[in-house]
Amino acid sequence: MLIAIVVMFVLFAIADLVVGVSNDAVNFLHSAIGSAVARKRVIYGVAAAGILVGVFFSQNMMDLTSSGIVSPGMFTFHDLMSVFVAVMIVNIVLIDVCNSYGIPTSTTTALIIGLIGGSLAIALIKSNEGTVAFKSFVDTNHIFLILGGIFISVNLAFAIGLITQFLARVMFTFQSNKRSAVLLSFVGAIALTVIVFFIIKKVLHAEALLSESWATYMQLHIQEILWLIFAIFFSVFLVSGSLFNINIPRIVVIFGTFALAMAFAANDLVNFVGVPLTGIESAIKWHDLGIDAKAMTLGFLENPADNPTRWWHWVFFGMAGMVLAVTIFKSIKTQAVIDTQLLLERQSPGEDRFGSSEISRRVVRIFLQFYNHLRPSPQSKLTTFLRRRYQPTTPLSVSTVSSGTYFDTIRASVNLVISSILILSGTWLNIPLSTTFIVFMVAMGSSLADQAWNRENAVYRVSGMFTILGVWLLVSVLTFLSTGILTFIIWHGGSVAAVALILLAAWMVTKSWKYFKARETREKLMKTDIRRGTEINLEWMADAGSELFRKQLLETSKIYFLTLQGFIDEDFAKLREGNEKAELLIKQSKTGRQTLFANISKMSDYMLEPSHHYIQAYDYMAELVQSMHNLTGPIREHVENNHKGLNESQQDEISHLLEETTTYFNYLIHLEKEFRFSNLDDLMHRQQIILPMIDELRKNQLKRLKSGDSKTRVSILYLEILAETKNILLYSINMVKSHRDFFIASRLR
Repeated sequence: MLIAIVVMFVLFAIADLVVGVSNDAVNFLHSAIGSAVARKRVIYGVAAAGILVGVFFSQNMMDLTSSGIVSPGMFTFHDLMSVFVAVMIVNIVLIDVCNSYGIPTSTTTALIIGLIGGSLAIALIKSNEGTVAFKSFVDTNHIFLILGGIFISVNLAFAIGLITQFLARVMFTFQSNKRSAVLLSFVGAIALTVIVFFIIKKVLHAEALLSESWATYMQLHIQEILWLIFAIFFSVFLVSGSLFNINIPRIVVIFGTFALAMAFAANDLVNFVGVPLTGIESAIKWHDLGIDAKAMTLGFLENPADNPTRWWHWVFFGMAGMVLAVTIFKSIKTQAVIDTQLLLERQSPGEDRFGSSEISRRVVRIFLQFYNHLRPSPQSKLTTFLRRRYQPTTPLSVSTVSSGTYFDTIRASVNLVISSILILSGTWLNIPLSTTFIVFMVAMGSSLADQAWNRENAVYRVSGMFTILGVWLLVSVLTFLSTGILTFIIWHGGSVAAVALILLAAWMVTKSWKYFKARETREKLMKTDIRRGTEINLEWMADAGSELFRKQLLETSKIYFLTLQGFIDEDFAKLREGNEKAELLIKQSKTGRQTLFANISKMSDYMLEPSHHYIQAYDYMAELVQSMHNLTGPIREHVENNHKGLNESQQDEISHLLEETTTYFNYLIHLEKEFRFSNLDDLMHRQQIILPMIDELRKNQLKRLKSGDSKTRVSILYLEILAETKNILLYSINMVKSHRDFFIASRLR
């Protein structure tokens, strides 16, 4: 039995480490990746090194699961195993689901809330057997201190990130390479010295890592050590920046990535292996005592320093560090979470993942009103000074984001330094903090201060921030409720219930993984060819741009077939697939249009006439895609709501229309692929065959309505199909005509 429990908790630890770092890697990777300070593999290597060092500073945090939240003396071995198994199942499933949607959440909060929920379930069970107080099972004072610290630190992180970034931007502007090497060296040396100070404090706190003599010496001479470290950093920066033109902020970002990865491992490792370690430790004690699981209490966990088995923790930490390091290189979900945060921080214009919401619109409106009342006169010296400091000579454009540069190294340095200091402060004081949301809120504050949030995108960025914070709260509530329910089931159902729930969790994680892979594959296949960083010229428009039209036409044809055939068969799977493809096409079309217009300023005069026709063709393509989207949504909703489907005559008519339109699309795609614009008349002839057919079908439907042979709801959808099909035919012809005009105009240049 002991071996089974140990194996179970080891597997739990591995699974939690994998899903946990896929969620939390955004904390220490996004600044370096967003500022493109090095190749991704180099950044991952630096982070992996920080993790491998940081895991050995996490020992003092491990007591959180054994005595920091629960009162182990009130629990029997059976009670605590029920809580721990429930906590691990819920955490792994919920965090993995968030990873699949690219939404970061807090593993620290999930652990704490899960332990509280499970402990409450045990308290309720015990209250039926006797009378016990809930506060006897959990350390309520410590819990409120921890939760208060998390929420205060999150708000503090936003404020400090905003203020520090404002000061940094005023000091260095967007042209940091033109700033004095002495100034850059001085500020960079201060930043890294402060980080090193907190690292030293953490090392001193981890008594097992230093001999008593060394610890005493460092404590007595801490000021001299810090001055020496500052002098070394300053000298290295000054020499490398002055003589070798080394980018000093880039070095700060790389060092900050290492420090933040180390802080993450020291602070957050308990979230992933704390419960398994305590579970294994309790199981070993239970096995040695040889008493009934419901009779053995766990008071020994309240004095962890007296436990001689703690030596094997260091082996566990090393193995955990290896799992974390490998996962950041291999996990594809990590990039999805990073992309979500980078889109909220992006300095350049472009696609916004989140739509606007009523609360985001109100917040932005209130902020603008407040700002308009307080801002100085546009002609004042302060306004002129700030405008000059915030004016980049070559602003970040859509093209810079293509190479992975979402913001500059000054902002990346602020994100990393402030986040590292806050998190290392928490680990030094043994207060578990939400590293995910400290880093996230520092980044949001620095983005606001850097004017990355403006009138064009503020509602979307604020909406994204509120969405992520809302998911955090939702996950906390679900964790509390789910852990309580699962604890109750496992306590009463024993090992059979535990095994069944573990298998269910494994199935859910597998389904989540398959969904994520399918979505990633679908998005890659439909990914726009107008990528950030693409040099849009006549050659690109003639080759890659034309290929883009063909891909969109091919996808439109597939969506049309899936939607109409799915409506005929009342096949919800086909309708869902068609609707999802249509939504991706809409997203792709918007991104492509933004990229095209962002590059107009770079076009030469000789390109204006041909590009006018190309953009017109793209507009027609966008309208065609919109018509398709207008078709898929209502039909999917109709079938999803189990409304009455098409009657037999309607099915025959739609089938005939689908056959003719599919043939038309096939010829259109062939014409585009071979650039046979001389056959445009033949295409128009095919169109003219279908348009009268649509008019005839509309008359037939009106007759059915008049005679009462057709229901109103399905009749409306039938008429919408005819109307949108007609629009698709008209837009497709106009698109081909404009594309033909582009080729004619480009050949004259």
